[in-house]
Amino acid sequence: AVVFNNSSLNITVGSTGHGYIAYYANIVVTPADDIQGDYVFRTTSGVHKLVAYLGNDTEITLPNNYKGENYVIGDNVFRGREALTSITIPESVTSLGNYAFFDCGSLTDVYYTGSAEEWAKISSCVSGCRILREMLRWWRIATPAENRKKSPARIRPILNQL
Repeated sequence: AVVFNNSSLNITVGSTGHGYIAYYANIVVTPADDIQGDYVFRTTSGVHKLVAYLGNDTEITLPNNYKGENYVIGDNVFRGREALTSITIPESVTSLGNYAFFDCGSLTDVYYTGSAEEWAKISSCVSGCRILREMLRWWRIATPAENRKKSPARIRPILNQL
């Protein structure tokens, strides 16, 4: 769940204060965060991070960059999105957060536009998504549709059974 905090209250993920408003939240969005369409970005110490996805699409192509620069996918960003079936991750993404795709039981296609070496660097630190790590395929792609024609049989991960 995403909580929007437009107040001066100090509301943090998992907190029991203020009526448990953020107890079950994956992210608390503040006025300092940058909402770009369905994506919420946060910049801390010069690092741009995708911290939330607000949309409901089943097939997602992440932005090629954030303000012309690389970015990371934060923890829990897509967690619990059962309807998500496909995601394309651009080579400008430099790391994947823990549990970023946890409980995404319908996710069968993950496309990465960088090299195998780059994918190994960004996916090696993913915690909580062991099955996702094992089933991911990287492709240097023009479009996901073209790769679907070339790809082997799809693998249905069981991400919520880790």
